[in-house]
Amino acid sequence: MTLAAAPGSPIVTINEPSRITLTWDANGNHALTEYQVLFSSDNFAAHFATFSTFGGDFFLTTATISNLITGQNYHFRVSAYDQFGRETAQTSTQSVTNNGGGPPGSIAFPVPIQGITTAGGTLGATGAEGILRQVSFRIPPHAFPQDTQFFVTTDSVKNCGGIDASITITPIPSLQPDFPFEMSLQYVPGEANLGSVSTLGIVRWDPASSSCVPLPSVVDQAGKTVTAQINHLSTFQLAQLAPQANTANSRIFPNPLYKTRNGFFTFDRMPANTRIRIYTLHGGEVHETTTNASGVATWDATNKAGRPVASGLYIAVIESGGTKKKSKLVVIR
Repeated sequence: MTLAAAPGSPIVTINEPSRITLTWDANGNHALTEYQVLFSSDNFAAHFATFSTFGGDFFLTTATISNLITGQNYHFRVSAYDQFGRETAQTSTQSVTNNGGGPPGSIAFPVPIQGITTAGGTLGATGAEGILRQVSFRIPPHAFPQDTQFFVTTDSVKNCGGIDASITITPIPSLQPDFPFEMSLQYVPGEANLGSVSTLGIVRWDPASSSCVPLPSVVDQAGKTVTAQINHLSTFQLAQLAPQANTANSRIFPNPLYKTRNGFFTFDRMPANTRIRIYTLHGGEVHETTTNASGVATWDATNKAGRPVASGLYIAVIESGGTKKKSKLVVIR
């Protein structure tokens, strides 16, 4: 009876932002010998994860481990497991992940111009509670004018309320989206200053105007995430978006809307379920919507059939609590 031999020491063959590929020698083991790959950011002192485990039918002698943090030193351990249920000694190596020109401590992933990008990972700990927060993205084709790389980092900036859940997206090259895309950010029940889950939202910090821009957000209480439509890259934060009692201080922005770079109008500082109808100057209705639980709604300058409206002036009729107000909107293509 021949037992499995310890695999040869793993070698890092590819080192990319947030991704490392390891290769090791089988050391004479049978082609159906299983391998286990473990990795850790603290040399297995307290935290480690399993890329492949015994019983998972992993017979390859190479492994690509993704969703790593950039600029972080990782330790890797590989062992073999034969058909008789015996584990060999572990062999190991370590490597610092590539920054790729982005900020260290990021999760990084490519965003090609072609195809849908679905990506994400676990961000570094934030705040005194040390929360490890999940973030994910769904980006449509041609959202950016060329291939780009996303670097997503946790941020200690809390300009928009007291929830310590801020992230910054850094694209390389420095680009802004031509089309909105989805970002989902995890919340943790009971975390400090969370407040009511039903009125949670994601806001974008705009340093130029020192303001918090609310984004159209949907709360998934089962998945404990908030998903928002992103039309500009910056710093983002979970925040309480409480609806207003009336429409006296309502806002519509940006106005005018430049469709080549803005994505959509945002309506905010309104009561929940405020009715908003958009008309042409000739009285033709082109769109109708209502604000969400936070008093926020958007219009992407399309008509009821989903077709883009022409450049020009439009009238928004806003109704809530028996009151009605009108505002002018300008679309420029």
